[in-house]
Formats: sequence, C-alpha cells, structure tokens
Amino acid sequence: MIELIPEGSIVERVCVFLRQRSIEAYLVGGCVRDWLLGRPSHDIDFAVMGDAVELACQVADRMGGAFVLLDEERGTGRVVTRGEDGQRLFIDFARLQGGDIITDLSRRDFTVNAMAVDITLVSRVIDPYAGRRDLERLVRFGHLSRRAVRHPCDEGVWLGSLKTLDDLPEEIDAVVSLCRVGRKQTDRERVEFWLIDK
Repeated sequence: MIELIPEGSIVERVCVFLRQRSIEAYLVGGCVRDWLLGRPSHDIDFAVMGDAVELACQVADRMGGAFVLLDEERGTGRVVTRGEDGQRLFIDFARLQGGDIITDLSRRDFTVNAMAVDITLVSRVIDPYAGRRDLERLVRFGHLSRRAVRHPCDEGVWLGSLKTLDDLPEEIDAVVSLCRVGRKQTDRERVEFWLIDK
C-alpha cells in the first residue's frame, strides 16, 4: 500500500473536506507524478464532478487562501495558499472532462501526467495509460531526456538520448503532435522541459 498524500498536509485536509461533502474528486496530473517520484508538489490539481469554480471558492474560504478564477467557461478555479513548508501552494479545481476519470485522463498531455488518485481510495493510483511504467523508465534512465515520451492514446516516439532541442528532427510539430493528446501546435517550452529537465 502506498501513501501518496502527505499526512497532516493541506492537501489531506482538502480531501477530507471534499469527502465530507460526498464530492466525486480525483487528484490528477503532475502532483501524482511528483509524489510517486518522492518529490514535494506545490501545484495540486483536482478533477471534480460538478461546479469546480464554486468548490474552489469554498476551499479557499475553508483553508484561508485566495480564490482565483482561471477559466469560467471551462469551469476552472484556483486556491492560492501556503503549504506546510511555507512555500506558495496552488490548488486547482477543474470540472471532470468527459464524464468519468478515464476519459478525463485520456485528454492529458503525457502518460506520466495521465494518472489519478481517487480521494476516497488514496492508496491506489488510477493509471489506465501505463504512466507509472513510463515514470519507472524515466527513473531507470536517470533523467527525462532518455525515455519514451508517449501520450495517453499510446501513440509515441522514442526520443533516445536527446540532450537539447537542437537534436530534435526538423519535423518538431510532428514529434510534438505524437507526444501530446489533442494538440497539434508546437509548445517548445513544454517539450524542452520533458526532454532535457534533469
């Protein structure tokens, strides 16, 4: 059994708050990835069934944080507060996309970000696209530049031992479109993070 959510943390308190209100909610994306790597996360994402903006307002009030409306149309709100370590903590709430967590995860950028934790069963990682396996590859190779980058729909490309963006093929748009779900535009900053961050 794994315990991903730090005991006594603000994130744990938010999960308790949501469970007490019987809200279907999942921790998703980068925070799950970071916790699996044993890293702290200061950017927490919840996918929730229902009104995520109103929920973010309620959590901000409850936790003594500030509420920020990120996207009214897509139903996304943010709580800004301080974590246990005194650092700024961002807690984002977004409406669950597609009606269920599996569909929501299929719309995420990389398999290592397409993992979730149900707040009612925090010892189990929901990983329908083998992101954990890709994360283990990342750890085995020692850094992000030597791993297969795959998106949740299982298309992907082995990027080998690229050290810089200069080593990418000229068809970077094609490479990026294979690596990211539903996005055809080139996002050089994001690709660079995933390829050469150590």
